[in-house]
Amino acid sequence: MASLSEIRAAIKTTLEDNLPGVSVYAETPPQVNVPAVMVQLVSADYDQAMGRGNDTWPMNLIVLVAKSDEKLAQLKIDPYVDGGGSSSIRKVIFDNKTLGLTNVNAHVATMTGYGGQWDVGGYTYVGAALQLIVHYKPD
Repeated sequence: MASLSEIRAAIKTTLEDNLPGVSVYAETPPQVNVPAVMVQLVSADYDQAMGRGNDTWPMNLIVLVAKSDEKLAQLKIDPYVDGGGSSSIRKVIFDNKTLGLTNVNAHVATMTGYGGQWDVGGYTYVGAALQLIVHYKPD
């Protein structure tokens, strides 16, 4: 049985193993090295089935790049939020739906905040949020 902490750690490992050069943080850090992805729990839904069914964990994968120039920064975000390609986070999750765990199924559902500004540790970055949906069937 995987705990929430183990699921977040598995997301970190899955992304790091498939996106060389990207810093991935399972929790919100005090500062980041970009390009970066932060895993942020949004909510939990325990009411997916009668009795003790599936738990659903919507999470944001916050993709951050340096804010040198808005247009250039957005071009740096594109490969990570694209639906396919070697740097696509969506494709990495699609190809690794279980995140290396049992009783887990994950997918990227939406993207919001594209090109927005995100403050971490006193620095402003340009980024986007990918909504990752993790379904988990507890034992």
